[in-house]
Amino acid sequence: MKASLMPHHYQQLFDDSFLQGITCKPQHAINIGSHSPLAEHPRRVSHLNRQIINNEVKKMLDNGIIELSNAPWASRVVIAKKSHGSPRFCIDYRRLNSITQKDVYPLPRIDDVIERLNGSQIFSKLDLRNGYFQVPLAPEKRAKTAFTTPDGLWEFTRLSQGLKNSPSVFQQLMNETLGLLHVNQVCQVLHASNFKLNYNKCAFFQREISFLGHKINADGCSPNNDNIRSITQFPLLQSSKAAPFLQMVGCYRKFIPRFSQISASLNRFTWKAIEKKYSAIELEALAIWWSVTQRFRSYIEGQQFFLETDHKPLISLMKKPYHNARIEQWMTTLQQYNMIIQHIPGRDSTTADALSRYPVDQPDVNDEDAPRLVTSSTQTEDLSTTTTPRISRSTPPVVSSSSSLNDINISFDHDTLNLHQNQDSAIQAIKNVSPLNSKYTLDDYNILYKIITRKNGHVLQLPYVPASLTSQVLLMHHNSTFSGGHFGIKRTFYKIHNHFFWPDMYKDIERHILSCINCRKNKPSRRKSDGHLHPIEPSRGVWEYLTMDYVGPVTQSKSGNKYFPVLTDLFSKLVITKAVPDNTSTTAAKFLLYDVFMIYGVPFEIVTDNGTHFSPSLYEFLLKLTQCCHVKTTPYNPKANDQCERHNATLVPNLVALSNQSRSNWVDKLVATTFNYNATRRDSTGYTPFELIFARQPRFVADLSSSFPSSSHTICHYHHTM
Repeated sequence: MKASLMPHHYQQLFDDSFLQGITCKPQHAINIGSHSPLAEHPRRVSHLNRQIINNEVKKMLDNGIIELSNAPWASRVVIAKKSHGSPRFCIDYRRLNSITQKDVYPLPRIDDVIERLNGSQIFSKLDLRNGYFQVPLAPEKRAKTAFTTPDGLWEFTRLSQGLKNSPSVFQQLMNETLGLLHVNQVCQVLHASNFKLNYNKCAFFQREISFLGHKINADGCSPNNDNIRSITQFPLLQSSKAAPFLQMVGCYRKFIPRFSQISASLNRFTWKAIEKKYSAIELEALAIWWSVTQRFRSYIEGQQFFLETDHKPLISLMKKPYHNARIEQWMTTLQQYNMIIQHIPGRDSTTADALSRYPVDQPDVNDEDAPRLVTSSTQTEDLSTTTTPRISRSTPPVVSSSSSLNDINISFDHDTLNLHQNQDSAIQAIKNVSPLNSKYTLDDYNILYKIITRKNGHVLQLPYVPASLTSQVLLMHHNSTFSGGHFGIKRTFYKIHNHFFWPDMYKDIERHILSCINCRKNKPSRRKSDGHLHPIEPSRGVWEYLTMDYVGPVTQSKSGNKYFPVLTDLFSKLVITKAVPDNTSTTAAKFLLYDVFMIYGVPFEIVTDNGTHFSPSLYEFLLKLTQCCHVKTTPYNPKANDQCERHNATLVPNLVALSNQSRSNWVDKLVATTFNYNATRRDSTGYTPFELIFARQPRFVADLSSSFPSSSHTICHYHHTM
């Protein structure tokens, strides 16, 4: 049969003058077991909404969709707004749905339906007019659909929207009625069953059709042209328009590679502080709505599941109305899920309770962390979605146990940085904006720098590191000998963030260090200390109070060294070390005289333990000669010298991580490890020990960062500003 003759041959299929229920089964039944009837009083509504309700009731009554009722059941009417603002007449069936037995008949997925069109050349689509209202209800079950308005009580004679099993019943009806029929046979069956079609939305024997927002033809699947035009011609965005725009383009994110990365800057405009002001029950309800409808929908949709919460008021939300428009909206959305909310005390919900109180600082797992779905619009052989790996800014490599500066080949200069910046789409997007954003600047090499002002007013120009180079920067400042040292997350971050810039730097550093094999093998776990310490009186200035201890014996080096003394300034946290052959008092005295006093000056006081290498006459004589007070800790209590012991516990694992397998080259790594320790920021002071001692920031190997010139031009002025 020709396509043009189809509507004429089946004229009654497109007749919109009346609505008559279909003649085929199944007829929808609502199974609630032996539960007693549920009834609610009608809501008070405005005069305008009352008129809308009366008009809709009259329209359905004239078409035989509803009838007067005297049932003991009653659900309330809700007037919701459609996307374009017009009112929508709805029934709040939440209480009825909560006791209705779930029909688990499967619903088709849109992407599965589109994939099944693979290999097709000619397409047709049919749209049932008011499809639900064509499915009759069993007469003995109609009373349960009763709804109350300010002017009466009514019940449905046809399948109503909002009922728990309406989608499953309608899908089962379509599958059993139509099966795998040709379009002509479909029309015959629909006509025989008294179904009605919407002529304006039907299409017959087309080479290309628009289906659920997609354009489908023999070449593949792509977004609808009208929707693409709406996106490309969207006016210049303002912050208030970001959310609607993101919702629009988000429907086609599977066609847009790196969608999360591209839309990241717009997503910031959608973040609102209003959620921080939610009440406790609003926050708990939001958590349920978000986790069910956004995060775990693909796992739980279409099946019964249990949701455990320690917030008991949530149990009643799915059973009765709550006088909060925001919560009502969330609960209405959740009606389509077969969810049972159960209360569980917080003490029994150990994992969720602990994580809610002490959240782990990890990046949100969103669509950017999941495989990217991309569907080609020019694919000829297979009309299916393909999976591509997530494109990330930085995927820190797992570094082998032998990594050091010698085996990490790092090439980092202006030419390299410029080359990689030119290949980075995010950086190019910033460079191509004219005029350039005031937060950025370009140098003579056309390298992009980020201008950052610290809290102390210091202004820095930091090179913007492209995604392809972040792993090299991380290797250089964590794994290498001269600029790394295998220090922890915070110290490495404070070291890098004063010299480089890229988005999500802290999270990349965290991932890199947590995957470092050397750190995991050699660094001990930090358990909580036993009892309370009695700290030494805090020093009031640099180089007033020092602590000293020996580390060793360790593997003997080629030069015969087996120990190294560790001296710490309690104010600046500066550490001084030196490899020595033994731990005698003579060696300790020489270390103090030539490597400490003759370079940094004499302190007021030095704290040591009761080791014999700190007691004999030569060591004591030196301290008396320099008028430096020697304080010893109590016997068998090394924790009294806790700062020095803590520094030893940090230095030794980092030194081992940099050394070779035999640990014989530890002397070569000691100076670099000590320097990196002194060049990393301490949480207790907020500064690096190097900066507190020398009044300037240290510079590292291949350091391209720069700051604005100081206003000090003379030695006297510089001395005054120190």
